[in-house]
Amino acid sequence: MKLLASIIAGILVSFAVSGQTCPCCEGDYRDFDFWVGSWKVLDSEGNVMGTNEITIADGKCVIQENWIGAKGTMGLSVNYFNAADTTWNQVWVDNAGKPLILKGGMVNGSMVMKSLPAIVNGKKGVNQISWTPNEDGTVLQEWVLIDEETKIKSLLFQGWYHKL
Repeated sequence: MKLLASIIAGILVSFAVSGQTCPCCEGDYRDFDFWVGSWKVLDSEGNVMGTNEITIADGKCVIQENWIGAKGTMGLSVNYFNAADTTWNQVWVDNAGKPLILKGGMVNGSMVMKSLPAIVNGKKGVNQISWTPNEDGTVLQEWVLIDEETKIKSLLFQGWYHKL
């Protein structure tokens, strides 16, 4: 939690110093707004995987996720656009104490973020999560483990977000 607090504090201080009244109200800062809302998340067969509450916080500079899984998992993430390196960033922590730090941006209409190389389920690779808005208002989230050549090694999560 100290890491999350430090990140948020740094973002807010940098904007307070800049003197802008709403530095996060337009442009790249709004790329991930399609994910904001109250969602029921379903698997490919229509089974409920959990619910997710995605809100805009802290002067519109942060998108916060609050996940409650159908099997007892819980987690939260803080998502923000970093103007210094023009990337979107996510810091995720779940109720098992597993953090995940991602960095990326918009690619062909999807938000795509990747981790540093890691060992996941005994396999070395990079976590890649993408969120794709669909014309019907749903959002598809896919979490895959990829190798150095960006070939998918395994699918870790696939969920379709439906507004509540």
